[in-house]
Amino acid sequence: MPIDIALTALAMPITELPAIAREAETRGYRTAWVGEASGAEAIVLSTLIATHTETLKIANGVIPVQTRTPIVYGQAAATLAHLAPGRFALGLGLSSEIIVGQWHGLPFTPSIQQMREAVQIIRMTAAGERVNLEGRFYRLKNFRLAIPAPSPVPRIYLAALGPRMCELAGEVADGVLLNWIPPAAVPASLRHVEAGARRAGRRCCRGRRCSGARSRRRRAGCSPRSSPGTKSRDR
Repeated sequence: MPIDIALTALAMPITELPAIAREAETRGYRTAWVGEASGAEAIVLSTLIATHTETLKIANGVIPVQTRTPIVYGQAAATLAHLAPGRFALGLGLSSEIIVGQWHGLPFTPSIQQMREAVQIIRMTAAGERVNLEGRFYRLKNFRLAIPAPSPVPRIYLAALGPRMCELAGEVADGVLLNWIPPAAVPASLRHVEAGARRAGRRCCRGRRCSGARSRRRRAGCSPRSSPGTKSRDR
């Protein structure tokens, strides 16, 4: 059974993380999960792990969608996809009033629409497309990535707790993260994910529970109907 590991500077000195990541890779761990709240910055930490490993996957679990612009997330995802081709996944969540409003001093609205718009912009940015959007939360004009788009493009996972976010994950994301819900709620949550995927004409395949070093997650995956997919976590 594949096993993931959570790597956090809250549990160990940052300078030890490259060696720990290499050891995790040697021992066969599949993915290193890197979150963000008030500790180490997740994109920098993800880059540190990516540049000291060769096969270990890196995923954010998770970063608040509101604390950076979608363009910055798209640039960061594209950069990491170049550094670790096929190994990086950007994990986003709606976070909380404390983190977004009090700590960052930003407007906090737990809006599904904001996440929908952000995912669209991030995908377009990382794919090297010209970004123009007149949305409710983001109004962007004429941005285009000035470096080559990575191949493959980085995956996007959404953290979801409620049915609407689960459905959005099935509709627009590559993965849904479910590690903050009780085990008994997982089947119902996955049904919502699958319902969202069906509406978007996508295919879902359920994954397995993975545990390792303070990490315990239920994984599953979604993709266009033309090819099988993978899905990950929920908020």
